[in-house]
Amino acid sequence: MTSSEQLNLLAYTFLNPFYLTAFLFLLSDHESFLGFNIKAFYHLPSNSKRINLVVYAGFCLLATLLTMGFKLVVLLPLAVEDISPLAFIAVDGNWLCYIGYVVSLFTLKALVSKDGLEWNVGSFIFFPFLILGMVLQGINHILWLLERVI
Repeated sequence: MTSSEQLNLLAYTFLNPFYLTAFLFLLSDHESFLGFNIKAFYHLPSNSKRINLVVYAGFCLLATLLTMGFKLVVLLPLAVEDISPLAFIAVDGNWLCYIGYVVSLFTLKALVSKDGLEWNVGSFIFFPFLILGMVLQGINHILWLLERVI
């Protein structure tokens, strides 16, 4: 794996708009994570929340491992050309992915800031851009499937 593929895998793991949106929807209303005393968000005095980066990093690693496992178990046997598993897992970065990464980066920056992210602002400003990032990344994955699998 080249250094650019490793860097892109790092960005794919932690700046994926699908993972960020799933994290926000699954864990934003829960005070603790699955009965454990692990808080995914810190509630601030106003209607703002600040993200717990350790929990987010763990969630992203788990989601990436599940995605890679799905690729290896389900999609690799369907591949048309003979390809190594390491090359199959490698995420191809292009401008479609990079737009989603930038949107996720700005959203995470707002969630990590001292004042946190006010949920009304997040709903009207950040969420449409996250949807755009997910659509572009979905298009990238479909193109990847057409190129390498089908």
